[in-house]
Amino acid sequence: MFKYILILLSNTLLFVSASGQTIIKGNFQSFPSTDYRIVFNQTGKNDFQGEILATGKTNANGELSASFQLNAEQPILLFISNQFLRLWAIPDATLIIEETHKKEFLFSGPTAKQNNFLYQSGIMRSMGVSPTVTADSFAPLKQLEHLDNIEQKRWELYKTSFGKNEASKAFSDYCKGEISHFSNFNKNQYILQNIFGQRKIKQEDIPSGYYDFWNKFELLDDNCLSDFYRNAIVDYIGYTATKRLHLFNDYSDREKYSKTEFEILDSLLADSPLTKRK
Repeated sequence: MFKYILILLSNTLLFVSASGQTIIKGNFQSFPSTDYRIVFNQTGKNDFQGEILATGKTNANGELSASFQLNAEQPILLFISNQFLRLWAIPDATLIIEETHKKEFLFSGPTAKQNNFLYQSGIMRSMGVSPTVTADSFAPLKQLEHLDNIEQKRWELYKTSFGKNEASKAFSDYCKGEISHFSNFNKNQYILQNIFGQRKIKQEDIPSGYYDFWNKFELLDDNCLSDFYRNAIVDYIGYTATKRLHLFNDYSDREKYSKTEFEILDSLLADSPLTKRK
């Protein structure tokens, strides 16, 4: 009897230790014998290096297999050589990535639909989507149109990729952040870069109504994992502070400006403690 109890206990412990294991398998023809790492939770507190989930090296054929513990579904980053893929992973599931001879990626497994969407929309490899329409001249109206087109196409692809209630709330909120707030953040940054960058502009150079996109700004779930959502919040607070203080490019009283920002932050995120902490 005691022997059977030990066997049962051993099997139970084995199951517990395996619970939550996420497995990433890949075949990367372009990266044989190449170092890789898988990370999550990139923040200013860790200098945006992220927390390491797994590290290793592909074999001579570019194959890799990594397993790690996840407590909930979330985005993760796979760095391999000088490339990275922003993947969606869930506990107790295997994601398989196959690089084709055309240097494209195919996905299979329980999160194949989510990752195919992220890849096809450009969210997975954000460096391949230009956030500015031109770097040669100041073209604010063209910039608005450029980012609106990106947002529209991404939402169209999202609607065709996921039927009603097919996507989890976590993934849905993540996509809202990466789609709509990618647009908000980059619209705002375009002006800031032209004010404080090499190309100096005057306030009258900004078209009337340019900032109307901030009128549609809305907070997402406090657990939203989108980086662009958090970046957009920071820019929204900055925009609101400059508007309240009637500033443009002169911040002579930095203490007053910072105090105003924190007042807006406390008010805006009063019911979003996790977002406020981040």
